Amino acid sequence: MLRRTTRRRARGRATMMGLVLFSALAAVLAPASPALADPPGGGLPGTVFIGRSWYAQENGNFCAPASVQMALQSRLGSTPHSQTTYANHMGTDGNGTDSAQEVATELNNSGNTRWYEFKTIDWNPTQAQRNLFKYDVMFDIDRGYPMVVNLWIPAGYTGAPPNYPNQNRTIFHYVTVVGYANNGDTVYVYDPAAEGAGGQGWGNVPRQWTMSTYDLETLIGGKGYAA
Repeated sequence: MLRRTTRRRARGRATMMGLVLFSALAAVLAPASPALADPPGGGLPGTVFIGRSWYAQENGNFCAPASVQMALQSRLGSTPHSQTTYANHMGTDGNGTDSAQEVATELNNSGNTRWYEFKTIDWNPTQAQRNLFKYDVMFDIDRGYPMVVNLWIPAGYTGAPPNYPNQNRTIFHYVTVVGYANNGDTVYVYDPAAEGAGGQGWGNVPRQWTMSTYDLETLIGGKGYAA
C-alpha cells in the first residue's frame, strides 16, 4: 500500500499532459489500437474488462478529452466527437480541464445518459471513500460504464503509475478505468499520455497498466472522478 506523506497545494487547473510548468508541446496524433476483447495476457484472476480502443491525447492539454473519448468508445463502440469538440464542451484550455465534474457532464451529454456523477476523494482518503470507489469500479464496469479519474501525484512521490516521468514536478492527469480484477482490488487503466503522447518523459508509459485499487484511490486524493 502506498501513502503520500506530503501535501502540496496546486494553483490553476490540472494540465492535461500532467506536468506543472511543463512547456507546451507539439500535438501528437495516434490512431486507436485494435479493439481489445480482453486485456493482454488474458488478464488477472476475476478480470472484468470492457476496454475497446486506446487513444493518444492529441496535445499536451488534452488528457481529459482523450479519456472521455476512450470511455465513450468503450461504452458505445464509437466516439461521437473529436477530442477538440470534447475540449470545447469542457472548457479545456492551455491550463487543462478544471475537474472531473466537467468530465462527468460531458460523458452524460455526449453519451446520451444520466449515469455519471462527479465524486471526490479527500487528500487522505477516508475508508468510506475508498469503499465507495471500489464499489463504483465494480458496479460501473459490470454494467459497461468506464470511469474517468483525475490524478494528483506530488513531486517526489514514488508511487506513480508505471514508467511515469521524473518526479521533480507535480503531475495532474486524467486516465480511464476500463476493468478490474481480484474482486475489485486491482484496476485496468487506459492512459492517454502513453507512448510519448504526453510529451518528453512519457515515452515508456504503456497504453494500459494495472494498479491496486487502493493505490489509485490514493492518487485521486484531493481530486475526483466520474462514475
